[in-house]
Amino acid sequence: MAGFEDINEQVHRVSAVIGEIAAASEQQSTGINQINIAIQQMKQGTSHVAANTEESAGAAEELNSRAEEMQNRINLFRLSNGAAAIQATPLQRASGISRHADGKPTDPDANSQKAEVPGELRADSF
Repeated sequence: MAGFEDINEQVHRVSAVIGEIAAASEQQSTGINQINIAIQQMKQGTSHVAANTEESAGAAEELNSRAEEMQNRINLFRLSNGAAAIQATPLQRASGISRHADGKPTDPDANSQKAEVPGELRADSF
């Protein structure tokens, strides 16, 4: 009966290997599910980032438009001597250097001149 015992022992080994394969398959399935969840979360995050980017671009465009409108309104101001108000480029504004419309540098200590504004508004009325 040694042959029967050998067959029985081999059947147990095959059963053990099949059990290990089943456990490994279950672990792989769980891992794949976790990967799918992570991919879905990444897709949602990407969608949110894209929406926020689009919203930010729209807000930046609106801000730029308002800044241009404000610059146009500021350009309406005239100094009391009739010269155009200070017109500085963005680089000059960032560096603190500004110039009159005629290209001459402004005098930072010459703040005593009052601005004239068309219509009812005047800078000295605030």
